[in-house]
Amino acid sequence: MWIRRLRWWHVVLVTALAVVGIVLAASWVILRVYGPAFTRERVEALLSEALGQPARVGAVHLRPWRGRISLVDLHVLPRATPPDGVLLRAPTIDVSVDIASLWRRELTLSLLATDLDLDMTAPPTKADGPGIFPLPQYVEIGPLRVGIGSVRLRAATR
Repeated sequence: MWIRRLRWWHVVLVTALAVVGIVLAASWVILRVYGPAFTRERVEALLSEALGQPARVGAVHLRPWRGRISLVDLHVLPRATPPDGVLLRAPTIDVSVDIASLWRRELTLSLLATDLDLDMTAPPTKADGPGIFPLPQYVEIGPLRVGIGSVRLRAATR
């Protein structure tokens, strides 16, 4: 009787492990196939909305196990009507997530922009300089607060 029970538990355990393995493999395939396209569309829409001008992202590379995402060939295009706004080109922007910030129900992002080319016309009336990127310190998304921790530039021009 004890051997029958042990065999029954083995079948349940192997079945549960197989289901977990299939779910993990399916989620990995979905993330690899659909994740970059979905993320690219969302980033373009959020940047266009935040800056008030069109933004284009060439490609997105996701590395979820490391908490990183790379935006490749980012272009923020000028507005169709004056003032032109910000003209930005970046071959690569690497975004990493500070995992330790999740304990405080915050998500802190760090950015590294490589070969950034930024061009903008500052209005002559402002004494304290232009507000290039009108981003708040934190944005509330459900129970999380999302903020930008650091922004680093490598080989920037202008």
